[in-house]
Amino acid sequence: MPRRRGKKMELLNETSESATASDAEVMESIEAHGEEFEGKTVLPLCKFIKRAAPDVDPPNISTYNCKLLTLDPLADKNGGENLLMLPQKGPFRLVGDFDVDGEHEDEKAIRRRITRNGGCATFSAIIVQYAIGMDPEPQLWARDIDNRAWLRIEPSISYKDVFDRAIQAATLVYGVLDLEDEFSEKKKVLDVNSVMYEVIARLVLTIISLL
Repeated sequence: MPRRRGKKMELLNETSESATASDAEVMESIEAHGEEFEGKTVLPLCKFIKRAAPDVDPPNISTYNCKLLTLDPLADKNGGENLLMLPQKGPFRLVGDFDVDGEHEDEKAIRRRITRNGGCATFSAIIVQYAIGMDPEPQLWARDIDNRAWLRIEPSISYKDVFDRAIQAATLVYGVLDLEDEFSEKKKVLDVNSVMYEVIARLVLTIISLL
């Protein structure tokens, strides 16, 4: 599991990947009929990005105006779900827009498909895995159930409060890992009575409270 800044720390949620029967029905309905979300037409991720081969890492794609939801179409869509709660409450559904202004081939391919889709750039994807990163600021990443992409999440206005709580927790996770690395390099034992242990314990409790 990568820990260094500038790399994603991938946190796999195997239980979400196995819970696919009802999830597939949701996505099949969206693919067949499309959907409206906050006044915009939404298409499934498969309309924009091809599935990566099993032995190939999917591309990293930037998004914006995102919101993370439950799979229940009748659930409240105002607050949104905390990405870091994916192992306990997932899988989730990510709705957002693509940010593909660059010249990478993956971005060019998405732009061509946006054109073919009548200009629609709003996607929906079932999320089964997440990652956090620092590059240099905290980032949240999500991988879809079909292994099509790692999606870097930028929140919509209505989702920002929930997103910011996840970002704070991710920042504290890196703080804990930095402390752990510091002690490992110095070959120190983390005594349960030490000040450093108390600091880490407080950080962990703070992280939990932010979820």
